[in-house]
This record gives sequence, C-alpha cells and structure tokens, in this order.
Amino acid sequence: MSVVQLTFRRLQLPTFVYPISYTLIDTFLVVFIKATSSHGKTSYNTITVNAITEFIKLCIAIYIAHGEGSLHTLRSIVTDPGLMIRFAIPNLLYAVNNNVFHYSIGALPPAVFVVAINAFRTVITAILQ
Repeated sequence: MSVVQLTFRRLQLPTFVYPISYTLIDTFLVVFIKATSSHGKTSYNTITVNAITEFIKLCIAIYIAHGEGSLHTLRSIVTDPGLMIRFAIPNLLYAVNNNVFHYSIGALPPAVFVVAINAFRTVITAILQ
C-alpha cells in the first residue's frame, strides 16, 4: 500500500466539507479582489488569479472523485475527444464568465454588483432555455 493510498484512507471527510471548501475559496477570491482593487483596476493579472483558483478547485474535485471511487469517469472524458469537446465548450464559457466576474467585482460597488449579476444570470438563463 502506498503513502498516497494511506493518506486518502485516513482523510475521509464528511460530504458537507466539499461545498463549504468551494464556498470559502470563492468568498476569499471576492474579498481578495475587493481588497486589491483601486478604481476598478488591479495590479495583477486576473487570468492568473482565476487559473490558480480553478486549479485549487480541480485538486478538491480530484480528491472527491478519488474518495468516491469515480476517477474512471474523469479518465473517460480525457480519452474520448468528442466528449472532451462537449465539456470544453461550457468550460470555455465558464472561463470567460470568471474573468468578467473578476473585473466586475473590482469595478462595481457591492450592491450594484449583486443586482447586475442576478439580472445577468436571469437573462442568460432565459436565452439558453
């Protein structure tokens, strides 16, 4: 038995920990953006920050998949080009959304941001249905 297998077996966390971890990561990101923004501009590359955040989420997702024994599903996505393309399109839209989200958090006051993002989600949901 390898060290990695031992580590995964010892760290069986309750299922409520995973959504809480995602929520905390996103909350920290919003606080970080607001704390480092000046007049809607940041002194760092927003794409890099989003990439780091998504990498952390990927690590958590792989950990969850390993704990549930569903890593074979992830492997099937990587090995099937058609399936990969079907997953790539929404993920590309998600990446664009994250960068727009990052910019708008820094540029808008909190109340305006909440109203704008909810209105935007409603319109996009209506269009895509």
